[in-house]
Amino acid sequence: MDQITPRQKAADSEDPAKLGDIVKTTKLTGNNQIIGEGSYEGTQDYADGMRKYLREADVAQDAADAAPDSPMQARELKDAEQAAASHTKAPGK
Repeated sequence: MDQITPRQKAADSEDPAKLGDIVKTTKLTGNNQIIGEGSYEGTQDYADGMRKYLREADVAQDAADAAPDSPMQARELKDAEQAAASHTKAPGK
């Protein structure tokens, strides 16, 4: 007899709190098919949301709001960026 893993049991649950990290990457479509990251529908949803944001938001103000508040914070952000880049597998980074 096959064992049911806790993740499979949670996926069968109708309680979203029991789904944990499954909810982060998948959703149910109208016909109850699970779709995940990289799906056509997920990509389309992201693109639609991005278009809406760019059409309606004050992007320049959002960029100004996200700017570092001090030279120290700017340095911390630069250090974090360099640390992240040191782990990339992308060529030229």
